[in-house]
Amino acid sequence: YDSRHRLVHYTRTQYAEPLVESRYLYDPLGRRVAKRVWRRERDLTGWMSLSRKPEVTWYGWDGDRLTTIQNDRTRIQTVYQPGSFTPLIRVETATGELAKTQRRSLADALQQSGGEDGGSVVFPPVLVQMLDRLESEILADRVSEESRRWLASCGLTVEQIQNQMDPVYTPARKIHLYHCDHRGLPLALVSTEGATEWCAEYDEWGNLLNEENPHQLQQLIRLPGQQY
Repeated sequence: YDSRHRLVHYTRTQYAEPLVESRYLYDPLGRRVAKRVWRRERDLTGWMSLSRKPEVTWYGWDGDRLTTIQNDRTRIQTVYQPGSFTPLIRVETATGELAKTQRRSLADALQQSGGEDGGSVVFPPVLVQMLDRLESEILADRVSEESRRWLASCGLTVEQIQNQMDPVYTPARKIHLYHCDHRGLPLALVSTEGATEWCAEYDEWGNLLNEENPHQLQQLIRLPGQQY
């Protein structure tokens, strides 16, 4: 533990050999923002040792509510009831799907192909700001009259600019609704089709007694403010 009584280092051993080692990072408000875990495995020489590359998990927060957990495989986001710690919606997105959402901004696309010889150019910051605003309006399908007049003065239309924009990819997501008891303790995860894909039973203190998890969903929320 550190001087503020926060867990920063954990090691589990067997026969004096480390099996798992983990380290934790916190922000200035005391919220955990990252976890690194090394596990015992067989290396290239055949010896058992802790892995060289750790498993890294990142955490995102909205005040004191944990809203995002992300590792190299998936990102899990939680939407809560307003003003409470009771979860409402769970959204899981594979990291591979997130990578597909990366795209150039309109300004970047035009700069990379704006030269007379097909090479790149550099726009002044004011023009980049105007293009960013225009792109936001196009994506929201609310192009202002001011932007239309500006494009017309350049001899351009909204449709011509849209053709220069990289397509927006919508990643595949697994969405579940939480069913909780009166305390906010999750009892079930229900898919958008109405199927229960995770459920659990607890004792009076919130300790897990039984869990049905055929789809191997990671559901770590317990009583309000608790994370398993």
